[in-house]
Amino acid sequence: RSLHPRAALGGGAGTRRFAPGFLAAEALGGGQGEGEGGGGAANATEKNMLMRGVGWAKTPSFWDLKKWWYVGGTRPIPRLGIPSLNLQDAAGGFRTYWNELVGTVTAWPSLLCMAATWDPGSVRAFAVALGREFAGKGANGILGPSINVHRVARNGRNFEYLSGEDPYLGSQLVRGYVEGVQSQGIIAVMKHWVFNEQETHRDSESSEVDEKTKWELYYPPFQAAVDAGVDAAMCSYNKVGGTYSCGNEHELKTVLKEKMGFQGFVQSDWWATHGTWVDRGLDQEMPGTGEYFSEANVTARASPEAVDEAVERILGAIYRAELQNTTKCSPPDCEDWYRKNVTSREHVALARTLAAESVVLLQNTGGLLPLTSAGGVGRIAVVGAAANGSVWNPAGNGQGIADAWRIGDYYSGGGSGHVVAGHAVTALEGITR
Repeated sequence: RSLHPRAALGGGAGTRRFAPGFLAAEALGGGQGEGEGGGGAANATEKNMLMRGVGWAKTPSFWDLKKWWYVGGTRPIPRLGIPSLNLQDAAGGFRTYWNELVGTVTAWPSLLCMAATWDPGSVRAFAVALGREFAGKGANGILGPSINVHRVARNGRNFEYLSGEDPYLGSQLVRGYVEGVQSQGIIAVMKHWVFNEQETHRDSESSEVDEKTKWELYYPPFQAAVDAGVDAAMCSYNKVGGTYSCGNEHELKTVLKEKMGFQGFVQSDWWATHGTWVDRGLDQEMPGTGEYFSEANVTARASPEAVDEAVERILGAIYRAELQNTTKCSPPDCEDWYRKNVTSREHVALARTLAAESVVLLQNTGGLLPLTSAGGVGRIAVVGAAANGSVWNPAGNGQGIADAWRIGDYYSGGGSGHVVAGHAVTALEGITR
């Protein structure tokens, strides 16, 4: 990733990527009237286009993603040579949002499985392959890694979290993930900032954490991602100390951007924005269906300095990843890229190897394992529905239709992180073979 605006400006560690007012044309290296991409600084409308998502349509029950649009995205700005952001779920695999995608991507082991490998090298190898699949699908950003430290054992998203229960382990693994994904020209978005430890009442619960516990248990994986150069962060649904995470100035500005030295941009989780919180440190609203970040509201309620900083942070991620040179398409003209088959024998083999590495054998009394016919094993009893479980496919049902989208199976957890396995081998089939 050769282009680094902070370095190009002569800034050292802890400085902002751009000098104040250093906007689109200058960031692209063009001045007034210097041909394509040299049309002058971004105007208010163009700045706002970078600060809010697109691609979702209102339905009778909720919202649904337009066909062949990415889950998160912004419109391109051709006048300034700025590409669209094509961000896709999720941290553990390219989300198979429509039936046409099933079988064209790898259904990887979950990030919790990756944590159980205890191997930064394995995580890096996975991340490189994952980034390659996202790039092959026309995406230029991945909505991951998910790195919260487990606190509630029944949290519905624990399978998505690379840290498991150990902040030190998460810190050691996240660097390989971030660097691996971003080595493929893909923006990584660390999530969920912060203290998003349960799904129950996630839109209303308030996480209360003292400073010592924050820095010793919950911040370390995020700090490691920042140190690895992660391009973006996603703020969470919950409240922190009674204030919504995406509008929590202390957590977004004082902790993340100032104390940790985060140089990327902060986007909201989908529909987690409840105000025009630009001055509090929120740079981008996703998925852009509300009015909080409309041009009129941002103009009226946000300071020009905060708007410029938000735009500069978003542009910084775009230029560091060189997306102005590598972005393949802009929705709705991405169907051909979406349909590409990006899995491979090598990726399937890697997925199997990673799954095997995640199985931790604590004790093997009497050398019982592995079971072999030579060792006297003639028959094996296979018990339970999980041994021959079917693959769950939401079949294109949207976010609000009978909540079908949130259901998982034995091969992939539910919700935005679900990947429909196109060629699943059940435990029974594997043993029989």
